[in-house]
Amino acid sequence: GTRAPHAGDAARPRGTTRDPAARHPAADRGAGPARHGRRHRAGRRRRADDPATDPDQPGTTLAGRDRTGHLGRCRAGGRTWAPCGAPTRPRGRAPRPDMRTATRLVWLEARRTPTRPIRAAVTLTVLATLALVLITLLDTLEQRGTGLLRAVDADLVVFNEEARQQVLRSRVPRPATIGVGFVDGVHEVGVLSVVPSTVTHDGEQLRSMLVGFNARTPAEPTRVLEGRVPTDGEPNIVAVDAALHRAGIDVGDRIVLGGSLEVEVVGVVAEAMFLQQPTVWAPPDVWARTGARAFPERGYAEALVGIGLVQVQIGEDPAEVAPAIVADLREEDLDVEVVALAEAIRAVPGASAIRVTFGSLVLLALVVIVVVSAGLALLQVDRDRALHAELRALGAPPGLLSATLLLRLGVVWLLATTAATLLTASLAAAVPPAVPLAVRPITLAATAVMLALAIGVGGAVGLTRLRGVDPAELLGGRG
Repeated sequence: GTRAPHAGDAARPRGTTRDPAARHPAADRGAGPARHGRRHRAGRRRRADDPATDPDQPGTTLAGRDRTGHLGRCRAGGRTWAPCGAPTRPRGRAPRPDMRTATRLVWLEARRTPTRPIRAAVTLTVLATLALVLITLLDTLEQRGTGLLRAVDADLVVFNEEARQQVLRSRVPRPATIGVGFVDGVHEVGVLSVVPSTVTHDGEQLRSMLVGFNARTPAEPTRVLEGRVPTDGEPNIVAVDAALHRAGIDVGDRIVLGGSLEVEVVGVVAEAMFLQQPTVWAPPDVWARTGARAFPERGYAEALVGIGLVQVQIGEDPAEVAPAIVADLREEDLDVEVVALAEAIRAVPGASAIRVTFGSLVLLALVVIVVVSAGLALLQVDRDRALHAELRALGAPPGLLSATLLLRLGVVWLLATTAATLLTASLAAAVPPAVPLAVRPITLAATAVMLALAIGVGGAVGLTRLRGVDPAELLGGRG
């Protein structure tokens, strides 16, 4: 009936009880000693009785031992058991490629042979620079040819039928468009007219387009870089676009329009060139006097004669408002054609020809880049075939090799795109302003994306060759 002495009795003061945690450390984690003991004994009985956990019974699939040599297994799915701590994955799902390992392989290769990616990048840099220059030429020519219509905030453009959607030939008078503002769905309407003219500044004469417009209407330019735009009724004042501002004309300068009318510059608007010529924005009276002196046979009056620019109400469909405008102007004995602003931009003379010509050249350059990228990818795979076979023999998944190839092509794309951007920007800064080569950030971004897609398509050809690498090739090469 006496209790056996305990190891902790000597250190425990007389009259106190033992600490349960001294015998049962699991009590510190919230489990009582008795409960812990029951769980431990029940777990031993289950492991002894369950055939799925007994290595000597049928049904055991995978087993392993922990560091102490005791059997330790964890369920890996269904009736399958794997060593505890072993990585498991759902059935039917391929392992994700180890991007960290692929990045390290590419980095080690770049350190060992740094000239290999540089040689490939130089080849693609030449083609990327050619493609970027062609895209920049296309973008600059299109912007300088149609910038006038891009500078206004309108939904519809009104031409008279005889004009055939040509801005310089349209003769829609301002008084006839006043009633258009009362058509259902129309928010505001204005008139914009363009006539060829000249600008003389400090003894230098420049060709330009004189633009007459109604202020506070959709015909007014949306972006003003400096100063302000003229309003209707102000005498002898104009605004110039950024192209003339780069030529040396500033706010406050006095210029001569058409060789006879001296005016003052009160503002600078964003570049709004039309048919490759800079623009001068003038109120109706300045436009009419200059136009009458330059083209007396046309009979210009104080009222603007040109194209109508219509802004529809929010929520209205411009395609549904256009027929109502045609019907309204027909009552004024004026046969008109109403088109969307995008369609009017495409109808500018030379715009479609420029787009087709340079677009074909850009497409050809991208096709060449795809072919060269495919050749580089195939060359890379064939050159490193023995290394890939060895990696496969060591257990590297196909996704790891594919990620390595894509990373190599990504490095080449980054080097080629950066070099092509620097070369094109330097070329654009070196050529005269008359050369249509102006680099815009959106053009660079679009070109980089197209180059990435082209190189990716070429790299896909190399991936098909890479997936055919067999680890048995390593044994055949050594034999």
